[in-house]
Formats: sequence, structure tokens, C-alpha cells
Amino acid sequence: MYLRRSALLKIGPLTVLELSIATTDICRIVQRSSFPREFASPQKIPSEKPDSEGYVSPLRKLNPKLENGVLHVGGRLVNAPISQQARHPIILPRNHHVTELIVQHYHEQQGHVGPNQVLSEIRQQFWIVHGLATVKRVIGRCIKCRRWNAQPGNQKMAPLPAARVTPGEPPFSHVGIDYFGPLYVKYRRGTIKRYGCVFT
Repeated sequence: MYLRRSALLKIGPLTVLELSIATTDICRIVQRSSFPREFASPQKIPSEKPDSEGYVSPLRKLNPKLENGVLHVGGRLVNAPISQQARHPIILPRNHHVTELIVQHYHEQQGHVGPNQVLSEIRQQFWIVHGLATVKRVIGRCIKCRRWNAQPGNQKMAPLPAARVTPGEPPFSHVGIDYFGPLYVKYRRGTIKRYGCVFT
């Protein structure tokens, strides 16, 4: 029996399973385009030395392993009491649009915090190659952070009045007065008002 395409579509909010499947598929596509050699044979990644073609893998220190068609970080945290995602996060390249979108998402989710906090949250699920530099680059383009962290403008000082720079006049020929207040000063069990006057 032939079903129309509209009958196969599900209507409603995305489920956790659908989001997980979509994340895995997107990461697989990103890895295939960014790490074709490592994706083909993760066990044959060369060490620090370049191979016969002069290629040095960016994943050489991560001991990657292939699970469900996705490259994960290896390591020695097999017995750690943390989630499977935190033990073996998904590897992502540094210069990819999907990576930048993930960094931007976590940056906004955490309330526009600094790069170290954002990277710490990202590493609960993903491992970005050269992660700190990537996070700093993406956060550096955040418009809200630029606006909040902008340096205030510096006031240019006006020229001194003629009375301040004219020589040969006796002291106190010209006097400037600055009057300010009230300042609340603690006196015994209460507070009283005090005013200040500066003669220049």
C-alpha cells in the first residue's frame, strides 16, 4: 500500500531520541568531510611523525575510536563514574560551521560566560580540536559580549583657562570653588549631613 509523504511526517515537538539521532548523523557527516583518513581507519593513525605522504593527523593524541559510525575520543576514563558522553566525547574539527554553531549555542545557553566555562560545558559531549582557540574565536564575534565589554570613551581634556596659565599675578587672584554634598556621616547612633567645599 502506497502512503503519501505527508502521512509519514510526525507533528509535534522533537523528542530526545530524534535529537540524539540527528546529532549523531550531523557529526558523522562533519567528520567524514573533515577527517577522511582518520574516519576510514582510526586504528592506523600515525604518531607524531608524518606518514609516507607527509601527513600528520590532528587526532594523533586523542586515540580515537569508531562507535556507531562516529569518531570518539579514546582514553583511560572507562571506569570513571561519569556519563558515556563525557568519557568519550565526539570529535569535531576546529574550522567548521557546525562546530561554530555548537560553540555559539553553549555560549548563549550559559549566559555569555567566558571561553573556559564554555569549553568545559562543551566537553561534556564534544571534543573540539584546538578547542580553546576555537571558542575564543567564536566568542570574539558575539555582538552582546562586545557591547557589554566595550571600553567607555575617554573624555578629551579642555584647554586650561587663561587665569590658570597667566604668570606674574599674586596668589589667589583667581579662585575656583567646588561645593558638594550632602554626605551622610555616622554620628553617635544616627547620621548627619555634611557638605564639602574645595577652593582651588
